[in-house]
Amino acid sequence: MIVEDDDIIVIPPLSVKEKSGRILKGLRLSEGLTQKQVADAIGVPVRLVSEYEQFKRPIPENKAQPLAALLNSVPGNFIFENQQG
Repeated sequence: MIVEDDDIIVIPPLSVKEKSGRILKGLRLSEGLTQKQVADAIGVPVRLVSEYEQFKRPIPENKAQPLAALLNSVPGNFIFENQQG
């Protein structure tokens, strides 16, 4: 929920899964890739890529480097200190 108070807009913090999912989806779309293409490239079922993007599960650390290479990014975009988020 976004609360507006005059010129101040308060946006609740995103969970770790939501941050990484939004980053993944944004980078994937900017590269013009489908979820299937990403899944094939990193060796997971399409269902998992969908779940990463929908914040249903965090992106595993061992998939951060392959995702970063594929999406011209850095692994840190997909790894967060608290993966439980």
